[in-house]
Amino acid sequence: MYTKKTYYLKNTIQVEKGFSVRRGNHKGHKPKSNRTPEQMETYNRNQAARKLNRKICANFGEGDYHIVLTYKRENRVPEDESKKELKRFLDNMRRDYRKAESELKYIITTEWRHTAIHHHIILNRIRGTTEMVRRRWKNGRPHFTPLDDTGDYINLAEYFVKETSKEKVEGKEKGKQSYSCSRNLVIPKPEVKRIKAKDFVEEPKPIKGYYIIKDSVVNGVTPFGYKFQYYTMAKMPGALVNTNTPRNRRKNE
Repeated sequence: MYTKKTYYLKNTIQVEKGFSVRRGNHKGHKPKSNRTPEQMETYNRNQAARKLNRKICANFGEGDYHIVLTYKRENRVPEDESKKELKRFLDNMRRDYRKAESELKYIITTEWRHTAIHHHIILNRIRGTTEMVRRRWKNGRPHFTPLDDTGDYINLAEYFVKETSKEKVEGKEKGKQSYSCSRNLVIPKPEVKRIKAKDFVEEPKPIKGYYIIKDSVVNGVTPFGYKFQYYTMAKMPGALVNTNTPRNRRKNE
């Protein structure tokens, strides 16, 4: 028997399958006692990236922005001071969005120790967003990259998690996520099922109206010795699909 978790996001469906200690284990995959720190670091980083990707996919989509807020050389400030600059920027953006009768949503992280200080922010786009950002960010030139139409942003999530983890020094921020989110984000909650089967196929089939995104299928074994599988399905262009799916609940973590 294995556990199947299904996340219904804005434009995609993400599936996670895995065996656990409580539910039994796949034959031949016994718990390992010789896990290396490197294996655990990679495993934890991948788990963090998948979690962040679900947040992005549940709240943002095609046309929203990945923005890099830079500082001119003469405007560069220490990391603590940059927090104040960033807070001022976000407060002003919230007011601008409220005036436009909209709600600001964001996920943001800062890189500073190993490079010139700058901020990465994923932001929901409304009419006039680019003008608002340029007006409110006076420290440097903002760089805008629209999110694509795939509905899956695992590469962006991996970048946020992997690159910004370099900002952690001597375990000072150990256990702390390397990004922050606005409190109004939808937090994806899975539909959980227990599947009575000894194993799952390594090449899963999509449900009607969807296709499996290329390279999204990951089959492997955790550092603890348990088999798992991840994959993402996206809607077929023009397909009519069942919209009567579980809704993600809005909940702060």
